[in-house]
Amino acid sequence: MTMLSTSILSIKWTITGKPKSFIAGVGGDLIVKVHSKFTLNQISGQVIEHEEFWDLSASSVIGQAFFWTSRRLYATIENGKDLSDLVKSLTNRPSSQKENMEIYPDPSGDPTKVSVTISFEKKQLLKITCPVSSYLMTKECIRDCADYENTITRN
Repeated sequence: MTMLSTSILSIKWTITGKPKSFIAGVGGDLIVKVHSKFTLNQISGQVIEHEEFWDLSASSVIGQAFFWTSRRLYATIENGKDLSDLVKSLTNRPSSQKENMEIYPDPSGDPTKVSVTISFEKKQLLKITCPVSSYLMTKECIRDCADYENTITRN
């Protein structure tokens, strides 16, 4: 693992294994060298971009063919599932549930930001509770400091 800059992380790793198929197993172990590159948001640490580079050159030709064929088959099956889910969602009637309109994406388009709308009642409650809680915290802090000073003077 290497930090290429303050926002780019590079990880190189190797996967080694035997294919489950007898035919592919004749070719020997499957060796996949993976190079992962992550671009991070420097403030939040979230991944903004992720790239994968796979190298199967250390595997036999039979192993490589098995890997890419099984990967393509898996992707085809998953695409079929996604397509059937899309068709189901389009044929279903729109739900009558009210969407949560208090939380929505930031209009600037930054996926790491979320805007929250606070109702009038909640704003009024915050206006009352914030000063009261600040007062109570200050009072407790002063009392604790006084207790601490009394403890020191006794010793």
